[in-house]
Amino acid sequence: MAKQIVYGEQSRQAILRGVNQLAGYEPTRTVAEIEAEMEAQVAREMASMAPDIVRASTLKKQLVERSRKQPESVAMTIRGWLQENKR
Repeated sequence: MAKQIVYGEQSRQAILRGVNQLAGYEPTRTVAEIEAEMEAQVAREMASMAPDIVRASTLKKQLVERSRKQPESVAMTIRGWLQENKR
């Protein structure tokens, strides 16, 4: 059986992928790709956790996001929680 010789961009990309795979090279990923991968990993981990841990993790994520947008509001909320614990 004769081998087919293929030219062009598609074949060049296939060869490049093979060489990179053999060399152990990991292509550069965008921030969005990395974040999506991290969130998928967190979702897998949270599926096996107890509900209380899931709530705490969700609350933490929401606090981090909100603290970037409204830092003063989050600071006042946390101060209020600390004052409740002292009573």
